[in-house]
Amino acid sequence: MAGVSGINAVGSIANSVASQQKSTESGTSFSSILKDAMDQSESLNTQSNQDLLNLLSGNTDDLAGLMVDSQKADVAVSLTAAIRNKAMDAYKEVMNMQV
Repeated sequence: MAGVSGINAVGSIANSVASQQKSTESGTSFSSILKDAMDQSESLNTQSNQDLLNLLSGNTDDLAGLMVDSQKADVAVSLTAAIRNKAMDAYKEVMNMQV
């Protein structure tokens, strides 16, 4: 069941990004959306690290939950890096435009 909740968590991240995209159209700034995405990524990474620490210290034996949290954190970091790369590419393209 931990795998299903992990899939649901990744789905909820995608839904929150989609809802933030809709709110951008209504006036929310890009920087606040980016900050929220970074905060979510950081919280997933912190949860993954805490689960790993609990497993290594013997407080839990939920290896499946640890793997799900680890994959969620990996996907979040990959998504954050992809967004950063696209933003940098767009910035470079704008800077190379001739006025």
